[in-house]
Amino acid sequence: MGRIHDALKKAEEERKKKREEKEKGAVPVGGRSVPRSESHNPSAAVAEELPTRARSVPHIDELARIPDPAVDSKSKKKGIAGSLKRAAESAPARKSKHFGELLLTWHAPTDQRSEQIRSLRTNIVNLDPAPVIMAFVSAVGDEGASLTAANLAVSFAEDKSQRVLLVDGNLRNSGLHKFFGMAQDAPGLTEILEGHLDADKAVLESGIPSLFYVTAGRSVENPGALLSGQVIGETFAAWRKRFDRILIVLPPVTDANDAAVVGREVDGTVMVIKLGSTPRKETEHALGSLAYSGVRVLGCVVTNASVAKDPTRTKS
Repeated sequence: MGRIHDALKKAEEERKKKREEKEKGAVPVGGRSVPRSESHNPSAAVAEELPTRARSVPHIDELARIPDPAVDSKSKKKGIAGSLKRAAESAPARKSKHFGELLLTWHAPTDQRSEQIRSLRTNIVNLDPAPVIMAFVSAVGDEGASLTAANLAVSFAEDKSQRVLLVDGNLRNSGLHKFFGMAQDAPGLTEILEGHLDADKAVLESGIPSLFYVTAGRSVENPGALLSGQVIGETFAAWRKRFDRILIVLPPVTDANDAAVVGREVDGTVMVIKLGSTPRKETEHALGSLAYSGVRVLGCVVTNASVAKDPTRTKS
């Protein structure tokens, strides 16, 4: 009887204790009593009962900031599409100042220098076989390779029955965007070679009938690796089906090996030489390097040459 009496007494004491805790606003959690205010805050009350490993799980907000590869890829493609749209909408008017400054064959078609560009066009067309895809390079920088290619592209586009594509293949120091008032970072060849952009979708209207344009795209650390891949050949093959003439500007031969690599994928290469500026040894070295790489050199274009006056002509 004594043991029963003790058990009943103990049970009564526990019930009394629970009533007192309830009256004080405390609730039992994990075998102990905590204030009611803490019982509504799991991070304050329950966290102490969780194992240390469980507490290391990141908060839901932190998980939301971890990039999902699929979502990131979609966002990148969406960003490229938006940039392409802005670039297409920024095509300048055909009689804008920009065209007047750089595209002489468009702004001043009767100028003697424009006539020289047409002579170059005729010489290229009469080659056997006539090249469809042509690269334009120089031995060193600032010799006029971009200027020559852009004006020649305009000259080819004068024949409205032909579709002409001008490509900025200088992924190291792009400059052709200046000729058409395009943004320098507009998606282009880089994004094509990286597999982020379809070759056909990269083609933009230049603002000149029958002439289209592809930017260099964003800058990359190792452009040579992109240009030496098989994608460049596949890209040219796709463009060859859509265009009658394709002109691509490449970096100077002495600056990079791009001209030798891409030169094997095109139908011929034109060397641009600035008279009175390009060292003879540099030019010879550049031509020798292209020949050694198996590049077909179509010929040379001399820029910065003074226009000789015909003494037999008189003023009318």
